[in-house]
Order: sequence, then C-alpha cells, then structure tokens
Amino acid sequence: MPKSQWHLPGFLWFPAADLYGIQRVEDLDHVLDLCGAGVSGMMRRSESC
Repeated sequence: MPKSQWHLPGFLWFPAADLYGIQRVEDLDHVLDLCGAGVSGMMRRSESC
C-alpha cells in the first residue's frame, strides 16, 4: 500500500514546478487562497425529446 494517495501533478496548479492540476494555492498577504476548477463531460440529449 502506498504511503500517500496524493498525486501532485494531477492535483496542484503550479506551472513553475511543472504541475498542471486543478487546484491552485496562492499565498497572499494575510490569506492562503485555494482555487479550483473542473470540467465536466458533455451532456447527452435525451432521445425522447
């Protein structure tokens, strides 16, 4: 069993470290900002419409 389930390249967005995941962490003056984005799949139209 792995020691951790974290896969940082798929989780964190930090291009300077070659990480292109969906979660960005920014350290502002007095705030730690966590931002995320996700893309869903294409919606399928119903055949009965």
